[in-house]
Amino acid sequence: NLAEAQRIAHIGNWAWNIVTNELEWSDEIYRIFGLPPGGFAVTYPLFLNTVHPEDRKLVEQTVERALQSDRPYQLEHRIVLPDGSERVVLEQGEVFRDPAGRPVRMLGTVQDITEHSRVERRNQMTTTLLALFVRKSSRKEYLDAVTRVLHQWSGCRCIGARILNAKCEIPYESYIGFTTEFVASESCLLIGRDACACTRVITQAPETQDLACMTPGGSFRCGNTFLFV
Repeated sequence: NLAEAQRIAHIGNWAWNIVTNELEWSDEIYRIFGLPPGGFAVTYPLFLNTVHPEDRKLVEQTVERALQSDRPYQLEHRIVLPDGSERVVLEQGEVFRDPAGRPVRMLGTVQDITEHSRVERRNQMTTTLLALFVRKSSRKEYLDAVTRVLHQWSGCRCIGARILNAKCEIPYESYIGFTTEFVASESCLLIGRDACACTRVITQAPETQDLACMTPGGSFRCGNTFLFV
């Protein structure tokens, strides 16, 4: 019953023997981390290797503070699965000590909150964009602010906003990361004359090769430009 409850709630429990450096995971934690349940023995260093590189130091520092202060901790961080995909987990832990006060064991839980985190970030983004719309006095000022927000939110190195004008051109009115040469060459694209993914997204007329990169809302996304080309 406990295993079934953990599967439904996407939450698992773990126990870390600090003396031997061995970890015990429930089956659900294995599944959260994209691993076969009980397929192999887990150690603390192996767990750290699954943590997203950008979050690893924070996780290590949080665990170290718990060992030093004897206080339970709660932490959200990302993990990287064997297939390269990422998940967001909520981890909680508590330290137990021997009669001499030495930390010998830590118990805790891991919960997959990926979907909750995604919805929360989306709601925060919507609220931010609406607030910007109210505060900014011109279209250019608003687009520049939106581009900055999306740049920070998405983690993309380059990002821009194209606007269809009366001449059927789709120039970049705001951008971050692109070179001026790239923007100059791309801003002269013309609907009805130039055939590329950008023009087909604007006209909502994707071709067969575009469909793998189209979202349900009709937007175009490409995580690897070289692969796409």
